[in-house]
Amino acid sequence: MDTDRFDKLARALTATPSRRGVGRAFVGFTLAAVLARSTYGAGAGAKKKKCGPCQTRKKGKCTGHKPDDARCRGDGKCLAGTCNPRPTCPSFGAPCTGAAQATDCCSSLCRLFFLGSETGTCTFGEQGAACVSTTDCHPRFSCVGYRCQ
Repeated sequence: MDTDRFDKLARALTATPSRRGVGRAFVGFTLAAVLARSTYGAGAGAKKKKCGPCQTRKKGKCTGHKPDDARCRGDGKCLAGTCNPRPTCPSFGAPCTGAAQATDCCSSLCRLFFLGSETGTCTFGEQGAACVSTTDCHPRFSCVGYRCQ
């Protein structure tokens, strides 16, 4: 490097910058910091997977299911990794109306009082039927996660 170029460079580095130059540098550094933060923040957020309400997390990953009958989303219960809401349908023994296939009963079955009757009571639920307690299920099943199992 020759002496003239060196002198010019030394003067440029030691000279007091203008207000516009300082403003440009400040805006440039701020913009670079914002871009760097958003780039790194998006990468870290994208790696973290959101687990369902009935899944467990270990070392930042969804690894398995919570135990059956564990609470989820307020008054729901877990069953095989799925959160089932509390049923609002009538349980075993509740009065029902309509045909033998009553959709208003948790069991979807209505035992009519006598043939041709329009009224009856809800019967036991079979496997997979909605339930609130084990008494809602057929005796060979129990109520787990609001389902007869």
